[in-house]
This record gives sequence, C-alpha cells and structure tokens, in this order.
Amino acid sequence: MKIHTCRITNPNTKTSELQIRLNGRLNGDTLTNNLKNVMNNNLKIWITAALGAGCLCACEGETYDCAGQQPSTVPISIAPALAAQTRGTDITTDNFTTFGVMAYLSQGSDFNTTTSTPNFMYNQKVEKKGSAWEYTPQKYWPGNSGDKLSFFAYAPYNASGIKVPDNNATGYPRFTYTVSTKEADQTDLLAATPLMNRTYASTTGNSVTFNLKHALTKVIFNVQSEINIIVSALSVSAWTTSELTFTDSGFSWENYTGTQEFTASLTENSSGIRVTANAATPLELAAFFLLPDKTGATFSLTYQQDDENPVVMTGNAFPDTPTWEQSQRLTYLLKIKKDGVTVSSSGIGEWESDGEAVDVTGTTPP
Repeated sequence: MKIHTCRITNPNTKTSELQIRLNGRLNGDTLTNNLKNVMNNNLKIWITAALGAGCLCACEGETYDCAGQQPSTVPISIAPALAAQTRGTDITTDNFTTFGVMAYLSQGSDFNTTTSTPNFMYNQKVEKKGSAWEYTPQKYWPGNSGDKLSFFAYAPYNASGIKVPDNNATGYPRFTYTVSTKEADQTDLLAATPLMNRTYASTTGNSVTFNLKHALTKVIFNVQSEINIIVSALSVSAWTTSELTFTDSGFSWENYTGTQEFTASLTENSSGIRVTANAATPLELAAFFLLPDKTGATFSLTYQQDDENPVVMTGNAFPDTPTWEQSQRLTYLLKIKKDGVTVSSSGIGEWESDGEAVDVTGTTPP
C-alpha cells in the first residue's frame, strides 16, 4: 500500500494535502471518488480539469505541487494602453507612470449594478518601474470558472482634485472631480474603457490591458495681434466639479456643480507674455484641462499696448460651436486688432489626432 500525496494550492487559503491510499499505480477513477468524498466532507479545494492530467502523472509516492497548473494561482498582469501625445502638459507614453484600478469580484454571476462593490481591488496603485507595470500585493485569477472580475481604471493615481468612491459603494464607480484653479496645476485626467466580467479562460495571456482615454476637454488659447502688446491676464470661468461615472462600455460626466475662475500661468516675464505684431504663427498663451460642458462658460483677457492703459475684457462668451466634449482638444484663436478682438475656434478633434480645422468666428468689442 502506498500513500500518494498531491498538494493543491489556493492562494487565498492555506495549502491542503489530499492523501490517497492506493495499491500499485494511481487510478483516475479512485482519485475522482476520493476527491468527491473529501469535498462531501466540506473541505474546499480549488481544482480544475487539469488536475487529472497534472497530478496523475506525478503522484507516485511523492509530494507534487500542482499550483502552477491552476487558474487560481495564475497572477493577474495589468498594463495600460495609451496613444502617444505631443504636448508637454498632456499625459503621454513618456510621462505616464501611475494609474489606479478598481476591481469587482462577482461570484457565480456577472457584475451587478446594484450590489457589486470593489471587493477585489480598491484604488489599487499600478506603477511603472523601468519598462514594466507592477502592483502589490499580487492578485490571482479566481479558480471557480463561474466567478468573474470587472475592472475600472483612471490616471494618474490619486490625481489632484479626484475623490474615489468609498470601498463599500455599490454599482458602477463614480469619481468626484474638482478642477484646479490654476492652469499650471491642472491634471490631464484619464479614464479607461471598463473590462467587464473577465475570467481566466476569457483573458488572453492572463493580462488585463486598459485602453485609457482623456476624460476632460483641453481648451487651448492662441493669440495673434496686429499691434505689439503684452498679455498680462487670461482666465476662463466654467464648471468646477462633476462626477466621472463609469458604465459597462465607457464613462460620462454627470452632476455639474459650482463655477470658478481658472487662471492662466502667463510667466514669460513679470508683466506677462509679449506678442509681436503681425507674427506669421500664432503664439500659445495657455492650455486648460476643463470639464466637458461649456454651458455658461466665459473668458476674460487683459492686454496692453506700449504705455497705454490696459484693455480689460471680462465675461466674454465663447462662440456657440463647438460644444466641449470629453476626449476633445480644441483651440481658440484670439486676433487682437486696434478696434477689438476676434475669437475663432479651430483645430477641433479627438485628442489622439490632429482633427480637422473648423472655423467659427465671433467679435467681442474692446
């Protein structure tokens, strides 16, 4: 009589050893019957169809670790996918170093919009180290084929102005975001298309890859002038706070509250930014990361020609079109003349591309 021992490892519980007394070689039917008897005695063992082949060939009077062959011990690899950008204030593949993950474990069912909570990963930090993305503690795919994981991600991790949902909040995650008042402090917030109801079997290479997109509207101000001027102030009045709400296929913004004056960082010199008359190329003044709703938004501008009194323009409306949308980048061109300022919008398009130029013009008196 031999004692054959096969160790079955569950990363979430202690290792269990199943001892099977057999005469001669190991028999598959006997193994199955013994497994049933053990499970009937309420010993929970995470086991897969590979157990028969994996242990049958190795359990010959020795201890054999079957852990590497079970989904319950396969680590979850996490990585982002982000289109390369060109502007320095954007999050790019070069300066993208952290993101946060919420993961929901649904036992024996799909994600439940009323009861699911981030019980598997809660605001898990994923960090780039060298060329690899790492997180700790390591998580593993569930061994039960009926258990599913749903993943949600945002970046940067714990971004300035963001408030993550509570760890017991149910349903799709809702992040409250407040825009920083200074342009220089504003964040290029990213959010990922959710990965719903994933299993070990349905995930290629055990890797969870997030497709992160820009969640805000990038509003750029350029200027051209027919006279030599110094621009000493530029600001935008717009929504302050909103909720970034995930769905099963994406994300949107809801519940806008409060308005705020967002000020540009005009730091060329102590007086502001000098604009040369009749320059062939527009000069960029500022790039704001704002909530994607232009309702009620205005801008203010202060500039001065030589020793003349400053021209102060406050509460100027934006052109009616385009609207501000998430993941959109657009440019407003301020053309300053002796008798007023012309405002046009161009270069409108998705952040990931240059977009097609669309010109919309309106005139604001000095």
